[in-house]
Amino acid sequence: MLHDLTSFIVGRLLLATVLGGIIGLERELRHKPAGLRTSMLISLGAAQFTIISFAMASAVGGDHTRIAAQIIPGTAVFTTLLLLVALVLLGIAEERYGLHSQLTTFRITAADQAGMIERVHQIASQMGLELRRWQSHRSSDGFVVEFDADVTVPKERELLSKLGALHAHCEAHSLR
Repeated sequence: MLHDLTSFIVGRLLLATVLGGIIGLERELRHKPAGLRTSMLISLGAAQFTIISFAMASAVGGDHTRIAAQIIPGTAVFTTLLLLVALVLLGIAEERYGLHSQLTTFRITAADQAGMIERVHQIASQMGLELRRWQSHRSSDGFVVEFDADVTVPKERELLSKLGALHAHCEAHSLR
């Protein structure tokens, strides 16, 4: 009985993985520790231990609230395969849709300095970005503001769009 993988057990493991992924995605998008993969691993592991403890207590008697002393190899193999597939698929999705953040250098060049620093700070603050290595200076092309920010591809596009409204030349280069 313990070695049987029912659709109920598989469903619970998948649900735990998805729910952990949702929490992890939120953490990842906010650049917080314990992101997508970590949350998925924790949720999947917790669900696995709970299922195994309950199944063992039902089959041989005992307290189902105790964690199983040994993980049944068939369930462990399935869970490992499920987790590997999920992580590979998530990695592909992150790359394809630009969901993984990367450190990017932004350079804004405008003919006039008038209020540009304040407007760039305001745009970044409204987007919830943490700016690093802030520099501003005059060049032969005009007034230049440079900074680094950890952004996803969609955030990079949004930022460039908003900075472009300043009637300035905007560039972005990934540092990774």
